[in-house]
Amino acid sequence: MGIFEDLYIKMRSGVSKIGEKTNKILSISKLKIEMAERNNLISEKYKLIGKYVYDMQRNGNNFDIEDVADWIEEINTLKSNIKDCEEKISKVQEKELCSYCKSRNEAGSKYCSNCGKSIGYEPRKSFDSSNSENDSLN
Repeated sequence: MGIFEDLYIKMRSGVSKIGEKTNKILSISKLKIEMAERNNLISEKYKLIGKYVYDMQRNGNNFDIEDVADWIEEINTLKSNIKDCEEKISKVQEKELCSYCKSRNEAGSKYCSNCGKSIGYEPRKSFDSSNSENDSLN
């Protein structure tokens, strides 16, 4: 009975691994579909903005940026949702997402294999030296 028990344990382990892989693939597919839907919505918003600006100019009217501010905010929200999906995909794939170039790297990597930046790269905030000089003169 030892052979059959070993076979049963190996089969059960294999089925479990297949199930885990299937769940990962399904999760990634759902996230990619969500990203594609968000990208389509962004394209629609761009078209609405373009048509609105074109129509206003064609009719000799000036437009105010506030007229399209809601669409711009929606686009920014959709782009943020896409970024969240990319991060979720990286987690499911057990990958690190480079914050600079957005490429996926092996989990635990300190540097990006694509651009060489630190995985947690944050661009330096610009230092306005004119303010500090003015402050020191006062």
